[in-house]
Amino acid sequence: MIVRDDRLAVWEFRKGRSNDKQIIQKYGVRERTGGTGAADPAAISFREHQKNFEDAVRALKRGVSPLIDGPEGRKSVEIILAIYRSALTGGKPVKLPLKRTPVRKPFR
Repeated sequence: MIVRDDRLAVWEFRKGRSNDKQIIQKYGVRERTGGTGAADPAAISFREHQKNFEDAVRALKRGVSPLIDGPEGRKSVEIILAIYRSALTGGKPVKLPLKRTPVRKPFR
């Protein structure tokens, strides 16, 4: 399975299921007039970010943990940092979790 932006781009598994077509119809690739997030940042929906912010505020008000806490959010940041590190080293694989936070270097 591959997800691009907020839509399924590929839905292929070794063993198909009877509801695969319904899933593809409901969540599948849609036509876009603009680019993807990498080419057109305006093409990225803010909806999921907004849900995370709302949940964080709700958790603070109730004195409970948010659905995505710091350690869980760090995993996403580590993936992004690993992508940058790999790009800076000519595409070499990067093992996760990172042993330390990398120093950000320019691409130039």
